[in-house]
Amino acid sequence: MNFNYRLLTFGTLLMFISCNNGEMEISTISGNAHLTSKLEDGKVSGFSFEQKGVITLTSENQIDFLIFTLTNELASPVGSFLSSPNLDTEFASSTPADIRLNTDTFNEILAVPDSISNWENIAPVQTGEIWFVRTRNGKYGKLLLNEVSEITDREGTTVSSFAKFEWVFQPNGTRVF
Repeated sequence: MNFNYRLLTFGTLLMFISCNNGEMEISTISGNAHLTSKLEDGKVSGFSFEQKGVITLTSENQIDFLIFTLTNELASPVGSFLSSPNLDTEFASSTPADIRLNTDTFNEILAVPDSISNWENIAPVQTGEIWFVRTRNGKYGKLLLNEVSEITDREGTTVSSFAKFEWVFQPNGTRVF
């Protein structure tokens, strides 16, 4: 809210205050990304909202989350999960797991609902889901998972997860996108 003050003197002091009620501009950052749990050149990659994409995890930077694969006792993949290395990023599903959403629905979500209370440090993800993210810095993002899959190499010895997603991040710390 902007205030403009004007002082007029005609023997009596008068003050006029006007208020600019123009809507506050919501400035978000968004994009598309591909994230894998596969080691590349011996390095792990993760996603950083503030860096606007996938980056290599080093001791100098902090990623918001990475993807990993859960396997059963026979080393067969059973699902893909999002988590942060220090368990300091939290996730909340926007809908029940059996409902699949689309880009239009994703774009229509204008804020993280205040009613969400199921924040978890690990998110079991599937294609078509929308997840809200609360970063280690207390800022909010949202993800639309366009594709999630588990991949086993030809030898059957290495399993990795892959996710292709749309993302929106609110760097000012509010829940509004």
